[in-house]
This record gives sequence, structure tokens and C-alpha cells, in this order.
Amino acid sequence: MALPSIHRVRDSLADIPGALIDKPSTPTSGVDIGDLPCVPINQPEHAEGQSSDATLARPESADQYDQPEDSIDDDTPIVFEIPPELDERTVREHLGRDQGSEFERLIEVSGTDAIGWYFPFHQTIAQHGIYISSSRALMFALRVFQRKYSEDFVENLSRQLQYAVHAVVRHEAFHFATECMAANWELATGTACYLRAREGLRGSSGYVELEEALANAYMIRGFRWQSAVTTGAQATPSLKAFCISQPAGYKDGPKYVTTAKYEATCRRLAFGYHETMSVDWHAPRMSFDALPLFPNASRIDWRRCPVILVDERNVFSLLGIVPKFINTIVIYQQTDGFQKMLHHLGSDIHKKWEQTKEKLVQSTGRGGLDFKPWPARGKGWFSVRVDRSVRAHLRQDSGSGQWYAEEIGRHDAMGH
Repeated sequence: MALPSIHRVRDSLADIPGALIDKPSTPTSGVDIGDLPCVPINQPEHAEGQSSDATLARPESADQYDQPEDSIDDDTPIVFEIPPELDERTVREHLGRDQGSEFERLIEVSGTDAIGWYFPFHQTIAQHGIYISSSRALMFALRVFQRKYSEDFVENLSRQLQYAVHAVVRHEAFHFATECMAANWELATGTACYLRAREGLRGSSGYVELEEALANAYMIRGFRWQSAVTTGAQATPSLKAFCISQPAGYKDGPKYVTTAKYEATCRRLAFGYHETMSVDWHAPRMSFDALPLFPNASRIDWRRCPVILVDERNVFSLLGIVPKFINTIVIYQQTDGFQKMLHHLGSDIHKKWEQTKEKLVQSTGRGGLDFKPWPARGKGWFSVRVDRSVRAHLRQDSGSGQWYAEEIGRHDAMGH
């Protein structure tokens, strides 16, 4: 079954009295970003009046994001190009001496939502989507993902940032999925639900504690096993400790990580939203399964939601860090040098390279590819795993955007 684009959902919600609102119903840190520099990392639907060159990854149409649920890959292939000359001292100087204590204070008050936030499509005053603070994401990367993932500082920082953004996107994606769940209640009953529930389910903390717990649980669930984005359990203990340091609701995330508890609690949250509705139609808990109201709660298709990086302190700009959302790659040409290197590796590697190209066409987030920037060769260069002992280097032309296969060889010979 194909998932509808959000603009279609919102068009249908407009026919339900009270479902949409043109002003914030609750205080949201990301409503007014003013003239702050922003980078749309993923923008499935064009905001009205937005310049056509403002996005790094733009589909031909919103319908391109209508896809079967079983094709969803919930890894986030957002990579970071980092200047090869960047060092740890320069990074910390740009963040400032007091940023560490300020970061901890913000986490104690706002949890994971201190790093990013989700603005709902039920509120039409601003662009809906996931917003991420560049400086806080960088601090998150340095303070939470402290383990070394590479001896090379640039590669290590790139990996840490990828983990940090992956974690925040997953947390905020759960809020997006919850809003989609509420929209399904509304579309099924013709009665407004989401805005009412946001008020009715809020505790003394000012937010829906169960939802924040599940959002953190979904965040942790993305780090349990090795994937295209993470090295699995290496990062899980750090994330669990990070959650425990957060306020009410958020800190309960680790309790709901197992599939049974996670799904059961998603059902409880769905019924919580339903119970705030003023409608005669009812869904008995013992016989009605509310979990399918989520558009796949276990593998949320975050690509249906805009992801916007807010570089509020120009940290990324000053450090020369470039975020890129590279979802798929089609190799335009294999250079002569690449062809010669491939020939020397033999027919077995040639077959594996053809399989690698097929995977890249589907998603750079496919397991085993380990797709990442390769700053040692310069800007626009990337590395991909062909098999356990062989990697290929790809280059994206800055003018045409076309991809070239430039080098292939054994790990050591390729500088890995």
C-alpha cells in the first residue's frame, strides 16, 4: 500500500472543522527562525514561493514519495563533508568554552528536543518538518558519541555527526509519525483530534510525556544493530545514558526499546489521542488494533517529512562543514583509470561492483555499503564498500551533479 504525500493529507484535513490552525497552538522553539541560515537537507514537497535551488535533494514531484511501506529504509543517508585540515581545537573554539555546560542545561530541560524540534503540518503558519540546530548537533556528536570510530579526526567527526543527526532525525520522525497517526483518526472519523490531544495529553511538564518516551525509544532502536548509518551496539550505551539524563518522559525511552513494549506503548499512545476526541464512534481497546494507524511505527518513512538544518551560529559555515542528503546514486561514467583498476581485481570483484551499483540506485543507506565522504581525495569525493576487502571511490561533479567511478582497490591500497 502506498503512503500518501503530506500535502494530500493536509488538503483532506482542511475539510474537517478545527483540524488545522494558522497559528501555533503551543509554544514551539522552531516556529520563528527569521533570517537564520537554513539548509534543507531533505525536502519532499516544495514550500510555496521557495526558490527552486534552495534544496539539496528535490524530487520531481510530491508523488515520487508515495511508496510501498515494505520499501522503506529508515536509515538516514545524511553525510557530512568536512575539510581535511579541520582539527579538534578549531571545532571547540568555534563552539565556545561555555557551550558544554549550556548544552547539558538545555538537555535537562528539553531533552532530545533541545537539539532538534518537529513543527507539525496541522499548523499552517510555517514550513512543517524536522529542524536541527547545527551547533547543538555538533555538541551532541562530541559529548555523547565520544568513542573513537576512526583514528583520523576528520573521518571520526564525520561519523559522530552522522550518528548525532541520525539520532535526532529518528526522535523527531516519531513525532511526525504520531501526527500522521492522529491524522488517520481524524480522516476516519471526520473529527479533529491532533490539536485537542496536544492540549489534553500534556502533563505538568508541558508536553506529552509518553510520546517523548517513545520518540527516544525509537531513536535508540535505530542503533541496536549494525546498519548503513551506525556501527550498532557501540553507540547504544551512550544513547541510553543520554536519555536517562533527560527530564520526565524522555528519560523513560530505554524502557520501551524492545519490540513488544514499543508496539504495546504505541497502541496506548494512539488510544490516548482517540480518547480526547468528541465523537460517538468508539474503538474498544480489547478488539481494535490502533497500531496500524501509525504509518509503520517500526520503520518510519522520514523521507516524507522535510528535514532542515538551522545553522543559527554559522558554525557549519565557518568550519566548512557541508551536510548532504544523498539518497540514491546513478553512476554516469566509469573512468579509464577505474576500468583498469577493476580489470586487475578479477571477475568476482567485477560482479560485486555491478551489485554495488544496483544497491546505490536503490539507496545509499543499503546495509553493507558504508557510504561516506572521502575528504582525503577532495571535496565531492565519497567512498563505498564493494566487499570486505575492496572499496570504490566516487566523485560527484560540482557543476553537473553527475557521478563518476574514479578508483577501486583493496582497502589498504585505497588509504582506508
